[in-house]
Amino acid sequence: NPKEDFPFLPEGYFAYQRTSQVRKGYSGVAVYSKKEPLSVHYGLLDNKYDEEGRVITLEFEDFYFVGAYVPNAGEELKRLPFRTEYEKDLVEYFKELSKKKPIVYTGDLNVAHNEIDLKNPDSNHNNPGFTDQERGMFTNLLSQGYVDTFRYLHPTEVTYSWWSYRF
Repeated sequence: NPKEDFPFLPEGYFAYQRTSQVRKGYSGVAVYSKKEPLSVHYGLLDNKYDEEGRVITLEFEDFYFVGAYVPNAGEELKRLPFRTEYEKDLVEYFKELSKKKPIVYTGDLNVAHNEIDLKNPDSNHNNPGFTDQERGMFTNLLSQGYVDTFRYLHPTEVTYSWWSYRF
């Protein structure tokens, strides 16, 4: 039930949500928009990854807005192969979308691209979100013509948006 999974619904917004059908509370993504989109798509090509509630694409007149919760590589990097497959599929999906309109991509991308993007880069190297593979996949995405807007606007600012609840 979407209302139970995402009970927050501000007045005057269109709401689009997906949660994991694989494991309750495991993953999900929501997008709220003041403007109604032309279309809404869940998952990537052929709705891949929709069963985990990973991606919602809203189509507007001049662009696509893609909200995502990128798979985490997990403890001992057990899901890194799954994450790698997701990233390859994401690039293919974006190639198809970008034939029609520009893309705005946002969400929890589960990667710290550069050392400036996380605290203690040396001790965090090869931890989930900061493996050479994940960083390389983000570099590959940017090489397709995308821009990390935070780094573009704040090239030297040290800001962390996530802290582990475990410590």
